[in-house]
Amino acid sequence: MKKKNFEKIIDVGLHLSSETDPEKLFKEIVNVSRHVTHCDGGSLYMKHDENLEFMISQNETLEKKFNMPGERLFKPFPVPLVRENIAGYVAITGEVIKIDDVYDISEDAPYRFLPKFDKKFEYKSKSMLVLPLVDRGGKVLGVLQLINALDEGNNVIAFKNSDVKMAKTLASFAAISLKNAILNQNLKDAHLSTIYRLVKAAEFKDPDTANHLERMSNYCKIISKHMGFDENFQETILYSSPMHDIGKIGVPDRILSKPGPLTHGERKLMEKHPLYGG
Repeated sequence: MKKKNFEKIIDVGLHLSSETDPEKLFKEIVNVSRHVTHCDGGSLYMKHDENLEFMISQNETLEKKFNMPGERLFKPFPVPLVRENIAGYVAITGEVIKIDDVYDISEDAPYRFLPKFDKKFEYKSKSMLVLPLVDRGGKVLGVLQLINALDEGNNVIAFKNSDVKMAKTLASFAAISLKNAILNQNLKDAHLSTIYRLVKAAEFKDPDTANHLERMSNYCKIISKHMGFDENFQETILYSSPMHDIGKIGVPDRILSKPGPLTHGERKLMEKHPLYGG
């Protein structure tokens, strides 16, 4: 690998490591992989139990043809985790596969190219480079699939050996970043689950609130987005706003569930629920 290309890969790796949102990371991995190998399309699959989940796809030719971005053109869907499927074979074996022409795969090969995608979009796949995304423990997290390498005149050619080296290095960085992003998201989900459990406890004390708190937290995030706040603030609002009435847990049932107007003393007790919440 040339020094210039190696430095480019290092820069890309550092950039990927700073992204903690899995969905944004999916998009970025495919985008930079296409850029460093100069190819027309790319897809990323995540491995889940007995399936591969087709997460994101980009294809410059088709995006221009249909005048829409890849995330709108290609929707996520499950793919059976089987060796006959090229992506499935890579996910199961952990091997890197380079194919010069997908329509001319040897009959002895353990996998086959399925032309369903080409037929649906009237596209012509030819060269393909498919790599596993493997974490530090050797576990395959997903598969990166690159399609149709291009020369300087944008003619489809086979992927070069230098492309394979760069893509393999990039896939290693991507797998580490992806693992960290998934762990980070799982931690956030666990925190939000804990908050909602506390919220449910408050709702149990006051049945009239139903799922009000969960709904309003999403409303708060949407409103903050339209007010121009950044994503970190939006996320903070999402996580913190459900707790605004949690102090009702400390209000006696006879007051919280009283059908009629509250007395002055009862009102004073009710007004303490922000203190209890704090």
